[in-house]
Amino acid sequence: MLTLKVFVEEDCWSCSESRRIVEELAPQFPQVAIELIDLTTHGRPDDVFAVPTYKLNDKIISLGNPYLQDLRRKIQDAIDTM
Repeated sequence: MLTLKVFVEEDCWSCSESRRIVEELAPQFPQVAIELIDLTTHGRPDDVFAVPTYKLNDKIISLGNPYLQDLRRKIQDAIDTM
């Protein structure tokens, strides 16, 4: 199964947009496990040094919020190659 992890923090000014993006994407891609991970309460992975960070199948695809259409395309491309 494809996994999208979005790492955010409570004090991050742009992470509210990340939360909105996750809410919008989840119903569009029910076959993708989308996780919103708040680093305020979880340990920080070694490869996550900024928030928001987007990881698709454990590969960083965006530091900061991507354009929604670009993120949709990356997810769809990953689905198509499975």
